[in-house]
Amino acid sequence: MNTRMLRYALAAILLAGALQAAAALENVPTIDTDRMCRAAAAADVMSVRDGSDPCIEDEIAARDQLQREWRDFPSSDRAYCGRLATMAGVGSYVQMLTCLEMEREVRILRQREQTGSTGGAR
Repeated sequence: MNTRMLRYALAAILLAGALQAAAALENVPTIDTDRMCRAAAAADVMSVRDGSDPCIEDEIAARDQLQREWRDFPSSDRAYCGRLATMAGVGSYVQMLTCLEMEREVRILRQREQTGSTGGAR
């Protein structure tokens, strides 16, 4: 294989990887929240009530909200918060949603500071 063909092959691989990464940001990532919820239950942080698990319920509600609002968040925030919410192999939709909301609010506050506007974040 000559150098020119090798360059084309490498460029194709890099392009495919970039397209795959971009496509991954288009949808809410799948996060295995079971491990985090089991750890919370073991630590009795969130106890089971009436046969339901509040941790799982919170995660499902956060995932549902993320699915509704996902495209409203900038892709850079989605990527950053996705990494943050899955650190150390433990994942949480609640953490991801909180991160995205905080990033949005910080952006709003900074814009208001730049324009000299005052008031609450909303």
